[in-house]
Amino acid sequence: MILYALISQCAPVPAGTIVMFDSTPPPGWQIITDFAGRFPLGTNTYGGTLGGTSTHTHTISGTTTSGSTTPNCGGVSWTIYPMDPHSHTFSVTTDPASHIPPYRTFIFAKALSDYNALPRNAVVMSYYAPTRPEWTDITASMMDRFPRGDATPGLTGGSATHTHTYAGRVDSNWSYSSDIADYGSTYHTPYRAMHDHAFSGTTGSASNIPPYRTVRFWKANTWPAFVDSCRIIFMFDTLPSCPYFNLLSEFNGRIPRANTTTGTNGGSTSHTHSFSFTTDTYYGPSVWTGGAVSSHLPHGHNHSASGTTSSANHMPPYRTVVFATYCGPFGGGEDLAVDEYAISWKGEFEYTVYTLNGKVVDRGKGKDRVRLDDLPAGVYFVIVSRNGVKRTEKIIKRR
Repeated sequence: MILYALISQCAPVPAGTIVMFDSTPPPGWQIITDFAGRFPLGTNTYGGTLGGTSTHTHTISGTTTSGSTTPNCGGVSWTIYPMDPHSHTFSVTTDPASHIPPYRTFIFAKALSDYNALPRNAVVMSYYAPTRPEWTDITASMMDRFPRGDATPGLTGGSATHTHTYAGRVDSNWSYSSDIADYGSTYHTPYRAMHDHAFSGTTGSASNIPPYRTVRFWKANTWPAFVDSCRIIFMFDTLPSCPYFNLLSEFNGRIPRANTTTGTNGGSTSHTHSFSFTTDTYYGPSVWTGGAVSSHLPHGHNHSASGTTSSANHMPPYRTVVFATYCGPFGGGEDLAVDEYAISWKGEFEYTVYTLNGKVVDRGKGKDRVRLDDLPAGVYFVIVSRNGVKRTEKIIKRR
């Protein structure tokens, strides 16, 4: 008796699956161009929304201390009385700074057809180390970096922290900033002046790290690279065509980050900086008044200030995707004593038969069905191709 198995419409890698590539994707994969310069951000909504920014600024504001006096006697030996206490308010915007976190670039592409395996140089994510020989764990080379889209894969950059520079002037205020000295007497008359001060500085450092979840990164070192059920994390921007997908809500609002310790969350969407500065020194002008009162002697003084900047968002440019694992049967895989399997296509096709570890054990051309009677009992993947369209089946041959 000859038994048949029909090819299932549910493939291990269904059309619409988004993966990363470390080289130009082969035919059958569409590059997603709006991933250029962007990071994959988890969501529960399909569609691929864009957002985020590359740079940001902060506001620095507050009130200075009352200031310190530096006498400038100009050679006169009389005591200079301290100036009267006063302070200044200030508010400036920092220079912009980049908040792009550490990254490694990949080409993001979408499967145009159903596939039973991934091509060479495909890169996927997982909570686990790879067990199949087709895959190489590249997590160590990416440690603590985020995947970022780019037409040139393999680039690295970004930083974990950043600072800002700033400069401005405090608001003007009155102070008795000098004494008028009467030669031949000991009295002092205060001289009142409106003035301001310049200031500048660099903020303390703050984190660039956005909300993340740690995963491992696998790279396919050969074709075909078969996927392990429930272990590979896929990305989608449309509803998967097959059932058995487990949507990973733990990625919502988070970007995957490479680390050998997986499943850890961290990062934040916003931050502040500390700041502190001392203004330049202000001296009142020398004034000749004539008569008994001859001149005034300027009091030089400055102020200091410290505090915390306003908060700013540091989400980098992103494109949203839905993260999911596939935890169902790959293309059927019925427990059959199968000698042949029939396909729903009519006409001539090409086929390749693989073992579970990716070894090719048969290939050729057929029409309507493929014979498996010369193969020993075992589990096989069969790729059937016609006119550039591929379909797959997992077969369990028990005799």
